[in-house]
Formats: sequence, structure tokens, C-alpha cells
Amino acid sequence: MRARAVLLTLAFVLVIALTAIFPQSWHHVKADDSGYSYPPSYGYYLSFLPLIIGGGGEVCVPVQTVEILGETEGLPDTYTFDTEVTPSDASAPLTYSWNNGDTTASSTRDLGAGEHEVKVTVCNCDNECISDDHIITIRGY
Repeated sequence: MRARAVLLTLAFVLVIALTAIFPQSWHHVKADDSGYSYPPSYGYYLSFLPLIIGGGGEVCVPVQTVEILGETEGLPDTYTFDTEVTPSDASAPLTYSWNNGDTTASSTRDLGAGEHEVKVTVCNCDNECISDDHIITIRGY
């Protein structure tokens, strides 16, 4: 079954390659308002490559950056830190891993006096992970 899928994929790639090389014999000609006929751009043909190479599934939009949003100083208290991921349309699901064990987009912590490091790692469909560190300094009373 896998060999058949590979052969079918190679056949599609060959058709697209031949279309790029000999477009006049493989395309539907378009006409504009003046009656001039012209072939579609090569980008039209190449737009099908991700579907063929990826097996027709969705294209992964990887996480490029993650930023921890939250206070940088304060008094002993409970603090919540949120994440901001770019691009905003990064492919789901996003997985979060905070250095205190939280696994959601935000982390709540009870912090006493001292300097505390908050760290999060975010991964998605491309299995590459992006991390951010955040320092908060808590003053004593």
C-alpha cells in the first residue's frame, strides 16, 4: 500500500514538473477583457505541491516566538503569567510546558521574596519547540 502511495505521488510530481516545463500543452488558457489569451502563472501549478508532498493534509504553521507576559517586580503575592505566541495563526494544538508543571497558556504562582525565573516552552505540529524566560523580583515587606 505504501509503495502504491509513493508511485502515485511521484506521478503527480511528474505531471506538475511537465506542466511547468511545457505549460502551453497542459493548461486551460484564460482570456482577459481585451481578448488576449495567456497561460496561468507557474505559481498556480506550484501551489499544488504542498498537497502532494504532504499527502493532502494541512500545512503546519510553526510557532516562531513565544513571550511571557506578566509583572517583573512586586511584593509577595499570587501572580499570573500569560503567553503570547506568534504567529497568531500557528497550527493547533499548541502544547505548553512551564517550569512549575503547568500545561496551559497561563501559569499562576504564589511567590515570596527573591528573584524568580518563570520559563515556558511551546510546541506545535512541526515538533519544534520555542521557549521564553521571564524574571520577576519580589521584594520583602
